[in-house]
Amino acid sequence: MSPSELSRMFEDGLASRDAWHAIRTLDATLVDRYGLSADEWEIVRNKPTPDKLAPLGVPPLLAMWGSFICNPEFERAMSAREYFTTAVSNGEH
Repeated sequence: MSPSELSRMFEDGLASRDAWHAIRTLDATLVDRYGLSADEWEIVRNKPTPDKLAPLGVPPLLAMWGSFICNPEFERAMSAREYFTTAVSNGEH
């Protein structure tokens, strides 16, 4: 697995509306563009949450944003502020 490629993909998603949309819609060109392994692509396709991305080496802040990008349900369920308030109160960060 390549946490740097996952991180780069999420950074691009934050920097570009087109990249955000490509990630959100699971554009198959992402696999080649970022050199994602089959396991990484499976994780992205399965609507990851931060607790799935962080153990892969994705930094916590990018894991949170990556979850918002990949997982519309996560985005609807929790704001960034709520996520970090919960994480801090649980001693996770």
